[in-house]
Amino acid sequence: MTSHEQIDAKLLSILDTNDLSITQSDQHFEKNPDINLPNPKLIHDEIANKKTAFKKLKFLYLEQETRHLFLKQVLDVKSDLDNDFQSLQREADEGKQGLQQVKKGLESKIDELDALTNDVDQQLQTFEDKSKDIKGLFDEFADLENQIDNQLEGQH
Repeated sequence: MTSHEQIDAKLLSILDTNDLSITQSDQHFEKNPDINLPNPKLIHDEIANKKTAFKKLKFLYLEQETRHLFLKQVLDVKSDLDNDFQSLQREADEGKQGLQQVKKGLESKIDELDALTNDVDQQLQTFEDKSKDIKGLFDEFADLENQIDNQLEGQH
């Protein structure tokens, strides 16, 4: 049994043996407003009983007040935690929205780059085709030039 459980058990045993409650304390003292003792020497015992009753009432009051303060603090902490959680939730939602916007922008850039890549590839293919055509024309021009040189040499 832990010390907290021992304390709780002790408190419960005190409360169980205690026939007083804060709400019924006025009735307890109104029942016996006057002390009628057959023997005046017993007054000290009666005073001790009343002191014990007052101590028990004081203990009950302090316990109730402590519970009240504890619950108030717990609820305040819960409220603060709820506010912190809501604040974090808002930040997370804003972050998600920002991330979605960045993602859409990135997808747009990727689409633009994909289109540009296709355009560059098409232009490269056109350039290579034209380069082959031009090389073919240079080869044909070189052949014609050789033929002209051969004919000019043959006429001399």
